[in-house]
Amino acid sequence: MNNTFFRSGNDVDKDNYKIVFLLLLFLIFRIFYIGIYPFINGEGNLYLVFKPVIFYIIYYLILMLFNKKNDSYYIVSSLIISFIIPINISLYVFIIGSIIGVFIDYIS
Repeated sequence: MNNTFFRSGNDVDKDNYKIVFLLLLFLIFRIFYIGIYPFINGEGNLYLVFKPVIFYIIYYLILMLFNKKNDSYYIVSSLIISFIIPINISLYVFIIGSIIGVFIDYIS
C-alpha cells in the first residue's frame, strides 16, 4: 500500500493497531461505566454489562458477511459503532440497521 501521507515511516496497519488499542481501552471504560457500575449499585442487569461487546461482535460479523476482503478497518469501524449506538436501543433494531447500512455500503 502506498504510504504517501505517513511521515513517520509507519504503515496503515500499524497505525490501525494503535487506534484499536485506544478504542479497546475506551470500550473497557464504557463497559465499566455503563454496565458494571450500575450493576453494582442495583440499577442495571448483567445484559447491560456486555451490551457494547454484543454490539461490537454483531456489527463485526455483519461486516464480514457482506464484505469479502479482509481489511483492518472492520475492527476499527466496529469499535466506533459500539460507542455511537445508545445503550438502550433494541438489539433487533441494531441488527436490522446494521444490515441495511452495510448492504448499502456494499452495493455502492
